[in-house]
Amino acid sequence: MKLGAIVTFCSLAAAALLFQCGRVKPEPPKPTLLETELTPPMSTVVIPVYYHVDSLEATINNKVKGTFLKKWMVLNEKGDSLYLEMTRTGRIDIAWEKHALTCSFPLLVSGKFIKHLGAITIRNSEPVEMEVVLNLVTQVSIGKDWNLTLDSKLKHIRWVKDPMLKVAMVKVNLRKKVEEAIALHQEDLVGKMDDALRDKLNTRKVIVKIWNDLQKPIRINKKSMPVWLKPYAHDLKAKLSQSGPFMVLEVELEATIQTILEDEDIPPSNTTLPAYKPKTSAADSLKIFVLATLPFEKVNAILEKELKGKTIAAEGYSATVKNISAYGTDEGLALKIQVKGDVVGNIYLRGTPYYDTTKAVFSVKDFRFDVDSENALITTADWMLHDNALGFVQEKLTIDVQPLIDQVPDLIENGIEKGKSGEKINVFVDRLDLIPQQLVITRKNIQVILKGTGKASIGLERKVFAGKKRKKRV
Repeated sequence: MKLGAIVTFCSLAAAALLFQCGRVKPEPPKPTLLETELTPPMSTVVIPVYYHVDSLEATINNKVKGTFLKKWMVLNEKGDSLYLEMTRTGRIDIAWEKHALTCSFPLLVSGKFIKHLGAITIRNSEPVEMEVVLNLVTQVSIGKDWNLTLDSKLKHIRWVKDPMLKVAMVKVNLRKKVEEAIALHQEDLVGKMDDALRDKLNTRKVIVKIWNDLQKPIRINKKSMPVWLKPYAHDLKAKLSQSGPFMVLEVELEATIQTILEDEDIPPSNTTLPAYKPKTSAADSLKIFVLATLPFEKVNAILEKELKGKTIAAEGYSATVKNISAYGTDEGLALKIQVKGDVVGNIYLRGTPYYDTTKAVFSVKDFRFDVDSENALITTADWMLHDNALGFVQEKLTIDVQPLIDQVPDLIENGIEKGKSGEKINVFVDRLDLIPQQLVITRKNIQVILKGTGKASIGLERKVFAGKKRKKRV
């Protein structure tokens, strides 16, 4: 694709189908006086961010450990008291269900009990050991600042080993007392869990990165003429959901997207992250609209570079291209080719830009052709209508955009991955269908709105949680 990917639309105007050509009056097609600017619809990019709950579980097990409570507690007015130590003994199991994290938390509880019976005080010299499994439920939501709001509660206690205490001739079951003590001091346990969850489920950090990275210019063409896609973000919404074992943060970004050509200033990004808003739509895919604007000044520079000096030859005649330029007409597009040789004068090509959706090729249909020349050969200039005479023009101006369409998913992935902290976030675009929606040719430029639809996702690597080696996909 020699005119560059920009010209996913550029040559939309300039593609040539030279079939069914007819002679017309040798008058230059009149330039259009149209002055207008297309406004693209808002693009909506829905990207689910997948959190590995199993990796989160591994991190929680690594961080939440040791002894959590060492405390004497007065139980009643008589002065009975209980000393408890709580230590994690086994693996903490975590699951994500219905916007809540459920946690199974095994504890070894050792306790000493002092009971007053009148003037008699009963106590155990050796701690009694008991085993319990605490079942915690954490309701998870997103705050206005994009940080997680966690509401953890002790759901129930499952006893593995009852706390039977035998002191002298007195046998005491401490289950009720221990349960009361655990419930009274559950914040010591819940607080550690919530702190670990907030640290590892740092939604604001992820959201800020998405907001900034999705606005970075993405270079889509390195040959002929450098071209960038530049999004500008307007709003952001999100919601938490579930997909199998994954916790999913569904992010919906609204943005406008335009193309930026070489020597044009790249507009700044929107650095103001909006307050959290809930995503209420069921949309789960990309719907992007790209405004591509190509000045005729750029088009003509490319045409001049590619076609100047080329020879038109057929049936024993030949002419050399001295100059070539394109401009807009009220009917579509016109090309003026100045030639010298067996014909000295101007060739005019004009027609209507056309996009073949089945082949993903831009061309121009209903092309008409005429020659304006003082040369005597004007009367026999039909040789220029030979099938192969202007074949090189057709080759340069017919643009196959399928290679670009195939390439865009990788361009989006690479454009986001190469951020400063991109080593921790991967963006995957499964597919992208690209078609033009609207085309306008004005006095100064060619404008086209391209619509792209597809699916994308973001995978937070296990490295985010557990420091494991990076994998390419979720």
